Amino acid sequence: MQVFIQKQLNEEQPYQWYLGSEQSLSFECFSGQLSDLQSFADNYKHIKQWVLLLPAVDCVVKYFSFTDQEKKHISKAIPYLLEETVLSDVDDLHLINDKPQKNRVGVAAIDKAILGQELDRLESIGIHLSGALPEQVLFASQVIQKHLVSDEGENLWQLIALDDYYLLSIGDNIYALEPSQLSLALELLLMQGGENSPSTIQLFASDETAENLLQNLPESLHPLIQRQPFDYAEIVQGVVVQAATLQKYNFLKGQFARTVNWLAMLKPWRSVLIALFAVYCVQVGFMWAEKVRLQSRFDEQQAQKDSLFRQVIPRGNIVDHQKQLQRELDRLKGGGNTNALFIEWLERMGSVMADAGVQSFNSIQYESKSSLMRLDFLVADYDTLQKIIAQLKKKGFEVEIQNSNAQDNELRARLNVKG
Repeated sequence: MQVFIQKQLNEEQPYQWYLGSEQSLSFECFSGQLSDLQSFADNYKHIKQWVLLLPAVDCVVKYFSFTDQEKKHISKAIPYLLEETVLSDVDDLHLINDKPQKNRVGVAAIDKAILGQELDRLESIGIHLSGALPEQVLFASQVIQKHLVSDEGENLWQLIALDDYYLLSIGDNIYALEPSQLSLALELLLMQGGENSPSTIQLFASDETAENLLQNLPESLHPLIQRQPFDYAEIVQGVVVQAATLQKYNFLKGQFARTVNWLAMLKPWRSVLIALFAVYCVQVGFMWAEKVRLQSRFDEQQAQKDSLFRQVIPRGNIVDHQKQLQRELDRLKGGGNTNALFIEWLERMGSVMADAGVQSFNSIQYESKSSLMRLDFLVADYDTLQKIIAQLKKKGFEVEIQNSNAQDNELRARLNVKG
């Protein structure tokens, strides 16, 4: 048993599907919304073959000829050949091609987004497709060839009227045309046809559709029209018999290839895989928590650096803290600057304070006229303070203790330093 799903442009009944088999002559047709198709699928879960027929207006099927010299590179050249015949960007198309034969190759293409959306929609209701075919392959097959009544050498075109658009078959190629485009397209093709102009245009349509179409076609085309009976379901039924020959046009290849047997293969390992997945999730959770913690710490440190930087350089962009501060320091140390001596003293005192473990100052006051610097800072104990005084004197400073007193577990000292 097989089910062919036709995607239609009709919003009220966007799906039409056909149930049939190669052995049975019975063939049933259904139509409705996606929910109706889901109910049908739930009742026929035993069916393994589900084939999607994509509207011809969304697909391109072309045949290209090539020389013996071009045969080696024809596969790589297909996207460039197709680019000249489509409006979409070739990178957005899903391309498939059959095996080149007798210096000819057939190519089918569809927009990746359109195909992916439709496949996901059917997957969501439990339908796992075995094939997705462009609608053109129904009419490129030999199904409607029994209707051909032409003399040998006669150039024949075929026009197939569907519900929302027309298919025009000229030789190997089939074109999808909107109703508003049909009349003008036929006239242009006839003007350009020359020796390839048709002597007959076979029209496959219901009686009502054929009458409406003839009224809108130029009278010059009426003598070429040869009406033929047409039943879409009959075309699909014929394809069921030869479905195997159409798999070369199956869009379910490459990135859209569908595999279902791997689920059964993995079933015995289900418990192990679940355990491994749980371990993986826990590991990812720990890594993510650590990342968040480190990022928070980094943000705090960055904010502190920015705050200190702005105390020195209030304006401008912050590009590199260290380099910008070094340039500012070099500028302040430049000749003729009233702050040059202050910066020099800070450099000479800095190493002494760092070695003694001084981490913060309550205040630093500098009087340039008297060359005096008043320091207010915290040290570990009185011995450390004496070491600082001794080291400052070695560097040529005169040091006087104003006062010192205990503060919490540390010693607060106030020094007057002269150069």
